[in-house]
Amino acid sequence: MKVGINVKTIIKEFAIAAAVSFIIMQFIRPVTIMGRSMEPTLSSGDRAFVSLVAYKRTTPERGDIVVFKSRLKDASGKSKTLIKRVVALPGEKIRIEEGRIIVDGKELVDNVSLEGMEGYNMSERIVDNGCYFCIGDNRLHSTDSRSLDVGTVPIKKILGRVVYRYFPLEKMAAIKTMV
Repeated sequence: MKVGINVKTIIKEFAIAAAVSFIIMQFIRPVTIMGRSMEPTLSSGDRAFVSLVAYKRTTPERGDIVVFKSRLKDASGKSKTLIKRVVALPGEKIRIEEGRIIVDGKELVDNVSLEGMEGYNMSERIVDNGCYFCIGDNRLHSTDSRSLDVGTVPIKKILGRVVYRYFPLEKMAAIKTMV
């Protein structure tokens, strides 16, 4: 019995693995959460999968956590990628009173703490057509659509929807839509 390394088999298996990885990466992409703007839902260092095809046939819904290219720039001058929750849809009126989000006259009921937000107010804005108003779950520590530097998020800037946290292992689970 002859045991040896079959180079052709190794190359073939490597090529298959590379092709499968390439195909999968067309549909999902791993991301690492940086910062605390989405706590407690997602923490800095968490790793998750983003569906790149989530909005090919549909549009974001209120409560979705989306990944988008913002107008903010990083140290190298590239657009910063942000992860935030959709709270208002195109054409809706949004305002914040004492930290509570009001959309089209109805208060959003979510599981986000209002601690420290009691005095925060934002005058009413109308979300532009084709855009979304996105806020971090950790509202005290989030640069998001409330800031004119970020503003509303055009659909063409949304890269995908966060669908599954795979690290840390004890928190591994599908990401649920809230609000």
